[in-house]
Amino acid sequence: MNLKVSRYTHLLPVRDGAVIYNGRTGAVAELSPEGFEHASALLDQLREGRVQQMPAERRKLLKQLRVGEFVVPAELDELAMIEEQYARERDRSQFLLTILPTFACNLGCDYCFVGKKKGLMSSETQQHLIEFAERHILSRRPPSMHVDWFGGEPMLALPIIEKLSAAFLALCAAHGLSYRAQVITNGTAIDENAADILERSGVKRLQISLDGLPDIHDIRRPYKSGRGSSFATILENLPAVVGRFLIRLRINVDARNVAQVWPLLDLFAERGWLGPDTQFFPYLARVSPFTDACASSAATIVRMDEFHEIQFR
Repeated sequence: MNLKVSRYTHLLPVRDGAVIYNGRTGAVAELSPEGFEHASALLDQLREGRVQQMPAERRKLLKQLRVGEFVVPAELDELAMIEEQYARERDRSQFLLTILPTFACNLGCDYCFVGKKKGLMSSETQQHLIEFAERHILSRRPPSMHVDWFGGEPMLALPIIEKLSAAFLALCAAHGLSYRAQVITNGTAIDENAADILERSGVKRLQISLDGLPDIHDIRRPYKSGRGSSFATILENLPAVVGRFLIRLRINVDARNVAQVWPLLDLFAERGWLGPDTQFFPYLARVSPFTDACASSAATIVRMDEFHEIQFR
């Protein structure tokens, strides 16, 4: 059989040997220094078409490399395989929508990338969205549907979330699809009543942001009205949802608040929110100037090495 080196094979020298990795199959193998020499020479011979000149030990290695598809049949079109796999997975993947029921927000975060937008989704757009979902479900027959409610602050448009969710749940029930949703919210508008509505609306997960203790959080994420503490409101609301929804607690960090990560985690621990039973998962997000609306954040970006060090800790 004519063979070739996979276009996705990488031979990477490391201390005391090498690693060979294939980006298409995900196969990886550790090689000794001697194995690295043999593999390097073998791959060069294949590329140069000198397969017949291989000594016995390299032929044995060749058989092993074929198992991980580091080496493949010469006629194999790997790119076509990946394209076919992508199309196949896309056809049978879940139906995922990100919906902005409003651009409006009650907070004025200084690093917000959305900018100064406002307005609720119109009734006409809501109806078009329901019709689009039905057409997609009928034509693609996906196994499940997932909605991310985004904004602005989506909880300012809770009646729209409730209406559209009811329509989506009915569609999924009629066509045998499972349904789940997530709300990406600043956490200031989720009281017990709102939590009840979200639960009935198929919401399983919440992403809520806290950027530190009140002295720094309220500077970074103030109410647009200038009144009150958004930190205090979020902390007051969290007991209504902790343990009821899976919560990803997002801490947006830059050079101004990176040291606040630890006291914030201490606060969560004191409240009893950390642990396997609460489904409360803090994580870090590095603030970057994604759009012109948040270009000013470029001056306070935390260094990538510092960000990763904190993530590891």
